[in-house]
Amino acid sequence: PFVFTQCGSLVDFTETGQIGDTIGGTMSPIVAIAGVFMTFIAFLMQINANRIQSEQLRKTFNLRLLENRIESRNALQLMSVDINVMIKEIDITCESIDTFCTYIEKNPTGEIPFYFTPKLSRSRYNSINRNLVYDAFSFMVSNDFLDDFRTTYSLMDLYSEGIDSLYSAIYKPYTDDIMKIKNKIPIAFEELCNAMNTRVSDPDLLRLFNVNMHERLIKDGILNVHELHKTLNDGRYSSLYDTNFNQYQRILGLTNSLITQNKMMVAAMRDAKVRLQKQETYERLVQLGIRIDTALSEHTIESIQKEFDKQI
Repeated sequence: PFVFTQCGSLVDFTETGQIGDTIGGTMSPIVAIAGVFMTFIAFLMQINANRIQSEQLRKTFNLRLLENRIESRNALQLMSVDINVMIKEIDITCESIDTFCTYIEKNPTGEIPFYFTPKLSRSRYNSINRNLVYDAFSFMVSNDFLDDFRTTYSLMDLYSEGIDSLYSAIYKPYTDDIMKIKNKIPIAFEELCNAMNTRVSDPDLLRLFNVNMHERLIKDGILNVHELHKTLNDGRYSSLYDTNFNQYQRILGLTNSLITQNKMMVAAMRDAKVRLQKQETYERLVQLGIRIDTALSEHTIESIQKEFDKQI
């Protein structure tokens, strides 16, 4: 406006009205053009900002997908560890059954317990995030991942139930009966000794029995039932037993029942061991463990990262 009005312009403004109208009329097109241009710049900047934000969201989403994929692999790796531990524990349990049964066969009165893996350690696979395991099966294991996913948990449950059944259906019922019998034997033995000392048919033989009893039968205050059974079947003491027949028959019946129960338990545990290790569940668990380990070796963390880099 200054140039147009004060610098000898070619245009005569003396009859153009108020100077404000002149300035406004002169500036309006310029401001309008500048406003359009700046509006265009603003929209352009907004588009660029939206593009940057979209790119950041895409990268964040891809990063989350990558983290989820790695977490899924880690969950499957934990599952693989548990499967391998289960297989190992089945083998160890079966070996322990053999050792236990061999000892009981040699010492059928049963002086040692059988130790089972704690139930909590057999079911810790339930603490693994099932969604992550499902995702891992879907992209790593096979096309039939749903069947494999269901089979994994069903096999693990069958394994855990198999060990529980071995304890609850076989070992515990037998050991409960065995302990009831063993708890009656010391009382019955004391009754036999009191009866023999009261009704003495052969003092020298009784003295030999008492010496033998203290040397072989009672050690550290504990009655050795295995040695007691041998003594009850020792023909040298027949006259002492005949004189105290009722007491003798009672304790002999208890030791015979104890031996019978232990032999029956051994047979049941050996049968359970064969079924536990040879059943289809065990073989499928082994094969599934192999497939999962193969999938883990093919889909390492590095290969997953490279795959995502290519997609990006």
